[in-house]
Amino acid sequence: MKTKYYLIAWALATLAFFSCNREKVVPEEMTVPAGEMTFYATLSDTRQTKTAIVNETEIWWSPGDAIKVFYGNLTSGKFTASTTKASATSTFTGSLSMVTGSVEVGSEARSFWAAYPYDAQSTCDGSSVTVAVPVAQTGAAGTFAPKTFPAIATSSGLDLAFYNVCGGMVFTVTRDDIRSVTLCGNNNEIIAGNVRVSFDEGIPAVREIISGEQSITLTAPNSSPFVSGTRYFITALPSQFSKGYSLTFTTSSGQTGTKTVADSKVINRSRFLMVNNADSDVSFSGGITPSNVIEFADPKVKEKLVAAFDTSGDGELSYEEAAAVTSGNDLKAAFGAIKTYKSFDEFQYFTCISSLAASMFENWNLLSSIILPITLTYIPTSSFSGCSSLTSITIPDSVTSIGESAFNDCTGLTSFTIPESVKNIGGFAFSNCTNLTSLTIPEGVTRIQYYTFGGCSSLTSITIPESVTSIGRDAFLGCSSLTNITIPESVTSIESDAFIGCSSLTSITIPERVSSIGNYTFFGCSSLSSITIPESVSSIGNYAFYGCSSLTSITIPESVTSIGDYAFYGCTSLSSITIPESVSSIGNYAFYGCSSLNSITIPASVTSIGITAFYECRGLTSITVLSKIPPIGNMNMFQYTTAPIYVPVGSVEAYKSAEYWSGYASRIQAIPE
Repeated sequence: MKTKYYLIAWALATLAFFSCNREKVVPEEMTVPAGEMTFYATLSDTRQTKTAIVNETEIWWSPGDAIKVFYGNLTSGKFTASTTKASATSTFTGSLSMVTGSVEVGSEARSFWAAYPYDAQSTCDGSSVTVAVPVAQTGAAGTFAPKTFPAIATSSGLDLAFYNVCGGMVFTVTRDDIRSVTLCGNNNEIIAGNVRVSFDEGIPAVREIISGEQSITLTAPNSSPFVSGTRYFITALPSQFSKGYSLTFTTSSGQTGTKTVADSKVINRSRFLMVNNADSDVSFSGGITPSNVIEFADPKVKEKLVAAFDTSGDGELSYEEAAAVTSGNDLKAAFGAIKTYKSFDEFQYFTCISSLAASMFENWNLLSSIILPITLTYIPTSSFSGCSSLTSITIPDSVTSIGESAFNDCTGLTSFTIPESVKNIGGFAFSNCTNLTSLTIPEGVTRIQYYTFGGCSSLTSITIPESVTSIGRDAFLGCSSLTNITIPESVTSIESDAFIGCSSLTSITIPERVSSIGNYTFFGCSSLSSITIPESVSSIGNYAFYGCSSLTSITIPESVTSIGDYAFYGCTSLSSITIPESVSSIGNYAFYGCSSLNSITIPASVTSIGITAFYECRGLTSITVLSKIPPIGNMNMFQYTTAPIYVPVGSVEAYKSAEYWSGYASRIQAIPE
């Protein structure tokens, strides 16, 4: 029988942000203090959307829902729903962490924009936002999966009406062994990826495809097959399949079959193309005959696991037998002392294991690929340390913590996706992953630990979320390919040695809340040409900018009281520097070898100048010291400089006779009037 295709009968429900007492909360032209803010949400208009379908007709907020709110193109923040059950209304609370002072509300000066679901990578340029439609989606019975159905909103006030960006396909299957379905257009239409979206006459419209995908794969939930007769949703960008579309089904045994529809079909925004019994009349081929048997890529892995867990005695391991294993320690014991296994993608079927055994795969140096089960919540210390051949690993959204040295010395990894669910990443977690090129730290992680990315010499970019408040010692030590990094305004602490040896780093801005630049922080950053130091910084530590040979100028803010030993040692391109009146001491070797420095003014607040502080600053043409009382000097502080030393009128003789100053008596003279 020919299956009929039609647009889904029900319309998707609304979501709208509004204040329950707007006149009292947000009057016209009012300003909202920076910090925590609350939005109020409800559902009303049948042409809008939300997160999950309830009773096949209503779309409600779900517990844990989060949105990203932008204040124009200036700042953004994560706002989380307070609801504890599926609900048509909920408050959303969060903060625009980069804002200081207050933001205008109810004016035309700047608008709020917002995107659901929350994605740390979403951006806003003040007139549009970028959202992502994932190419890999996980099914959810009777609804679209969480975080896969994007919506946007904008307003000059705190009421935000969300409109969905996508539509998609809803289907049912007849077989009981289908584990994934892949949708693609027959004319290679773009149906997923990252897109820039704005409003056109009140309706979202895709303005630009930033990175497009031509297919979407929906995987059955819980590592089990799709349930026959149950509706499953694929979220896709609005599109016209000008030459029809294809659905490719993959079964538990690896068999595949494709359904091709040649007629032109359309996926409209807010609507789902309905395909009942989508796999009917589809021929399947390939795979293995016993549909319940796991096919292992590595025969050595199969041998060990069959020996340990084949309870039926048939010489195979079924999905049920794998799912019956509950302990990571039992699985580790099954492998024994041998560490020459090459592939373990079949680990995904061990769905009752929530945590790996300690050092479970440590030094499996031939392992190239592994897929972790979706029940896993924790990756312990040294789990994959020394897996030097590992090139592919899939970590499920269930994982919340990655332990110390978990992926230390995984030199084969070139890319890595950390799930958004992860809130803690241990020290040394990715240390010495020398071929890792880029990484995004998920929102929710609050600290980058000691040496977390140390030795990642190929890392060119990394995204740090606004939830991070501190960067630990040696966090990026030796990341010699890192060219730029944005430190979010939420960071209050950057510890010693954090960026030591980042020789390709060209510029960096230190957030307003950081109070000190620690010892060796930018040691050896030889390409660093500019840096912004905020007023919050009170001290510059020893060796902080040692060897930053490309740094041309720097302004030290009024808040700084001390400049540490060797702080700017060897900054050979530094031609100008402003030392504020707040500084009381200049450390030993602080400006040693700054050969391009042409003039320096030492404020009256400075009471001591360290050993060889300006040694070999051969380019100096003038040195001005404003204190009427000679600061405590030290040997060789101006050695190998020939510039005149200007001091206050009436203090010339005092300087000429002061210890360590007397050696420069012939150059000391009064400041010209």
